[in-house]
Amino acid sequence: MKKILSILLVLGICLLASCSAEPEDPFRPLTNEGKEEIAAAWQKQFGGTPIWDDGSGGNLRYYGTFGDCVVLFQKTLLQIIETKNIAGYLFSHSSSFILTVYREGEFLSLSDAYSKGYVTEAQVGEIHRYHTNYGKPASEKTE
Repeated sequence: MKKILSILLVLGICLLASCSAEPEDPFRPLTNEGKEEIAAAWQKQFGGTPIWDDGSGGNLRYYGTFGDCVVLFQKTLLQIIETKNIAGYLFSHSSSFILTVYREGEFLSLSDAYSKGYVTEAQVGEIHRYHTNYGKPASEKTE
């Protein structure tokens, strides 16, 4: 009986260990379906259609997907330098850029998404690293 219980215990532990899936890469490419969903929500909330920045100067750049939050870098027309502290990370950028989070059909600022618990401090750290390294050559990027 002890032998059977031991075998069942070992099998149960192996089963639990095999269920722990690898976390998804937050910087995986955004699917066309994801872009279409965001564009439809953008149209509804702001009017107009976002132009994805694929190197051609669009107004919306994909920063990554963190849980159920898609982080976007939005270009606008204002030109004032701002620094925002989000979870202890300083994000400096022209006010012509806004860090936006798309979640469940709505857009909100990264700061609000963090305050509401939609993104974690660790995720903000990953977004900060991506933000500060964007466009830098590999030799100048920080970890």
